[in-house]
Parts: sequence; structure tokens; C-alpha cells
Amino acid sequence: MTKKTGMIKSNPNRQSGDLIIYGLIPNDLISLREPNGYGSKGGKVGAHAHHAGVQILKYANHPDVKAYIKDGLEHGADHFNTTITLDATTKQIDTIIEMAQRFGYVADKVVDPSYPFFVDRETAHLLDDRCIVVWDVTQDNKVLVTRNQTTFGWLLGDKTNDSIFRALVGALRLAE
Repeated sequence: MTKKTGMIKSNPNRQSGDLIIYGLIPNDLISLREPNGYGSKGGKVGAHAHHAGVQILKYANHPDVKAYIKDGLEHGADHFNTTITLDATTKQIDTIIEMAQRFGYVADKVVDPSYPFFVDRETAHLLDDRCIVVWDVTQDNKVLVTRNQTTFGWLLGDKTNDSIFRALVGALRLAE
């Protein structure tokens, strides 16, 4: 069995904040960004970001995850490190995560198998079999619908010393 190697190279000149997780938040899912109507913030995005934080546990033995945690501990963080969230469309998230994985980065996305949202009854009748309409659950004259949905993406790397890693997210802006 070969030893797993990572994308994060040893670097004695590494600074605090060089090892980073970029969290990618879909900016085209209004029901995620403003779950309770215009101006509501936080709750749903926070939950899906936490899902991503828990999801990294499946990579706990990967050398890059170990390096990220070790670097955080060395700089005073309690088993975490720098994370920056960026806005991206769902398609961008799916593409960036696929590319990052192909290059060998520790990267993944949260896919909620029953992502909830509400639509008016007339629209609900037009939805295809990718959605499940729950007719007896309503909110503001709308019915609950669930679907399989990418809700968050993340990738781990060295933002200062790895130009490929930086390029994967270079067109994205800080999350609002």
C-alpha cells in the first residue's frame, strides 16, 4: 500500500493564514441565502457550512487535513484554521470541486438529498420528478418542496504558495 501524499508541501516560511479552506456558498439559491424572505440571513447558510465542517472528518487522516489542523493549533486555534467564504453559482461550485478533486486537492461539496423550499401551488403542479411536493405542509400560501441540491462547497490548500489552488477560485468574490 502506498502512502497518501497531499498537495500541501512542507514550507518553513509558511505564514499564519496560508493554509486555508475556501468555503463556496451558492449565490443563486435565494432559499438558502434568505430563507425567511428578503433580508433574513444566516441560519440556513450556517447549517450547511457546518455540514461541510463535519464532512471534512471523512478526510481526517489525509496529510493535508492534518497539516491544516496542525498549522491552526500552532497559531492558537482549537482544531480549526483559516476559512474564507466566497460567493459562487451552484454550477461554479460543482465545477470547481470536480476540478480540485481531479488535481488532487482535498475538496468536496455538501449535497442535501432533501433540500427544502416553498413554491406556490400552481408552480408545484408543474415540477418534475426531481422534486417531491409535500402538499400538506404550507407557509404563506406556498407548499413545501424538496430536491437534491448542492448547498456548499469547500477546498483545502495553500493560498500563498500554490498558484493552481489560487486559480481555482480566483474569479470568485468574498461572500456577502
